Amino acid sequence: SPRDIIGFHYDADNKGLELTVGKYKYNIEAKVRKEVCNRPDLVFAMLDTSSSMQWDMPKGAPLGKVVNPRAPNGQQWRYNSKYHVALITYFMAVQRFDELNVHEADAYFANFSSSTILSQGLKQSKLEALHPQFGGTQVEMKKVSELLEKRNSLIFTISDGEIGNWGNLFGKMKEIAEYNPCFHVQIGEHSAYSRGLLEKGLFVKQVIEEKELYDFVIDLTDTLYG
Repeated sequence: SPRDIIGFHYDADNKGLELTVGKYKYNIEAKVRKEVCNRPDLVFAMLDTSSSMQWDMPKGAPLGKVVNPRAPNGQQWRYNSKYHVALITYFMAVQRFDELNVHEADAYFANFSSSTILSQGLKQSKLEALHPQFGGTQVEMKKVSELLEKRNSLIFTISDGEIGNWGNLFGKMKEIAEYNPCFHVQIGEHSAYSRGLLEKGLFVKQVIEEKELYDFVIDLTDTLYG
């Protein structure tokens, strides 16, 4: 029976693969207890793609060459810019979410700057993240409020400075933190938004150089989904 197959091995004499089955079969009964898993089912990331994200990190290598100078259209950015580091960080997180069985339908992403552009799915989120706006810094709350209110979600924001309507976003994050794990990554000096979150006891990770952000993502995903 196919259910009895436990592996295979290479037969050097016959130059072929042979299926392996156990010589004996024992049925073992074990009691299990159902428990609610406390890891988040959904992920919602909001990435700042404002113009200041084109600058270099507060500490580390200076701005490098343009990443894709032959691109026919769209905004370009340089190696070692805050945006480039944040982009790599988000791609690392997406890869980890994929490995940890966060499914396509369970991932949401917002690219926010002069406007807020939403996408759903890990693949689509990566595509949207590759289209920075490099404009102002606003979050259109009408577009994100419904997603923020979904229960059992991991919600995080990444930004490098002041958010124009930070009070609206701060109020919503403070509200949903009662039932959703939330955190914020602040690149460089603290903003009114990040200070407000800290004062209310929400987790804020301040990063000054590239490696700090990469290590943080690995530690975070291992803690929540490991």
